Amino acid sequence: MKRNHFILALALLLGLQSFAYQVNYSQNIQKAHLKVLEYQFDEANAILKKESPDNLYVSYLFCYEDFLTAYFKSNLSNYEKFNLNIKETVEKLESIHSDESNMLIADLYLFQGFIHFLWDEKFDYAKSIFRGNRFINKVSDNYLEKKKIKSLYEVLGYGIPDKYKRFASWFGLSGDAMTGLKMLDDFLKSPKLSEAQKIEGQVFQMYLCNFLDIPLQLQDFNFKSQLLLYVYLQTVPLSGKEKVNLIEQFTQKDLDYFNYLKGKTLLQMQDIRGYDLLQKYIENKSGNTFKHDALYQMYAYNIANNTAEKAEKCKKKIALLPQARFPIDKKALKRCNTDRPPFLVKAGQLFDAGMYKESLSVLHKGKNSPELNTTKSKIEFVYRKARNYQMLNQKDKAIKAFEAVIKTKLDELYFVPFSSYQCSKIHIREKQYDKAKEYLNKTFELNNGDYKHSINLKAKFALDKISD
Repeated sequence: MKRNHFILALALLLGLQSFAYQVNYSQNIQKAHLKVLEYQFDEANAILKKESPDNLYVSYLFCYEDFLTAYFKSNLSNYEKFNLNIKETVEKLESIHSDESNMLIADLYLFQGFIHFLWDEKFDYAKSIFRGNRFINKVSDNYLEKKKIKSLYEVLGYGIPDKYKRFASWFGLSGDAMTGLKMLDDFLKSPKLSEAQKIEGQVFQMYLCNFLDIPLQLQDFNFKSQLLLYVYLQTVPLSGKEKVNLIEQFTQKDLDYFNYLKGKTLLQMQDIRGYDLLQKYIENKSGNTFKHDALYQMYAYNIANNTAEKAEKCKKKIALLPQARFPIDKKALKRCNTDRPPFLVKAGQLFDAGMYKESLSVLHKGKNSPELNTTKSKIEFVYRKARNYQMLNQKDKAIKAFEAVIKTKLDELYFVPFSSYQCSKIHIREKQYDKAKEYLNKTFELNNGDYKHSINLKAKFALDKISD
């Protein structure tokens, strides 16, 4: 009998403990949420001290801080701390069984998925996305925040390669990209949004537009949010000068990532100041993220400016770094071994910096270069001319050059299917949809290289959109 009383008392105690947890998006939480997005963690934590620790929004925002730290200052200790805190917070949130708690769990699994993706852990990334989708599907359709999170899951579901669709459907993950974009648009139009919620919606919008390769309708952005600034710099077509100005105006001084991006952009602009910035970034002890790519950018600058001995030193330093975790770092050494003509490397850097006339000038000067001695370099030369013409709105010249690349039918090269895809974009802009469809179908036929899925995804979305 006493044992039964003890079990009943224990059950009541556990029940009361679960009941004590809450998720309340209070005024303090809203203010702290905004400070977290601005990477002002000390100010955020001071505000959170005024909130009851039983409000699990406090734990959620601490996880958010860990997520941003792991994103901008990636090293193993940040990564492990982040995963541990998410696990503990999800366990607490699961005891509440409300729309808001399920939404926060889905959000946390999204954070976790992003970090796994950055660290190139594809299986763990998929696992986090599937788990998050399961919880967002428990949220009522009239719950405002669901539109934001669900929009991303819709587009991620849409983007799953066909061979995995059946597997994904077992977890309820199938998507419609147009539906996802509409959900997000509806979310951003809501008058009930806090400033932090609006920023997050804009971050999602930029991410999805970039993922599907569609123009973003520019609007007023709060660049104090370091997450929003990061995604904006990654996804919105900007000149190198515009990027550098935004970084200098809005970034926090202790965020190494922006120092790396500024240095990289300056080097692409052929500005030697970028070299010193990247050198300081590489010497920083906070982690190894993007250091392989930083050295590659220095290597490419030296190749472009015919200082081969310095380039070789950069290449050797890449080989001495710890094993790369991020995809862009994993490609660094391979990119050093492509033996591209220096003037093509320089033209590519200038293009990436939005300096299209300068890039085209470099290409014209190198058109008779004996360094154009391989099929791949000759195709890249024509492709780069086409891309510059396209960005300078010289449509006829662009299509003519793209067509020359397409006629090679060397489908294992990225340049060939992407030339067909770019032709479709030119015709879509001119509302010549039948012609655009021809090029999109040709893109699928020609696409058998390393970028097959990403190119097919963009082409599939474009085809779906103009077929409606």
